[in-house]
Amino acid sequence: MPMKGKRKAIPENTKRELAKFYGSWRCIVDETEHPEYHHLDENPENSVTHNLVPINGTLNSLIVKFVWGQAPEARVSEILPEV
Repeated sequence: MPMKGKRKAIPENTKRELAKFYGSWRCIVDETEHPEYHHLDENPENSVTHNLVPINGTLNSLIVKFVWGQAPEARVSEILPEV
């Protein structure tokens, strides 16, 4: 199943808005620095602030694979550090 659109770089002003909204430039799950930005609607062309969530690259990849039916079986404990 193909993605809905072509991936574009997220504008710097949008990244600043996200950092301000979320309080930092970190993953909202495990606080990893320099997160990727997950598109809630799965459309990489739609890089507006309310459609993006900062999340670490591993989790973002797993979410995308899950949505497209390609997720490997994995337990959360294998992916996330203990909290």
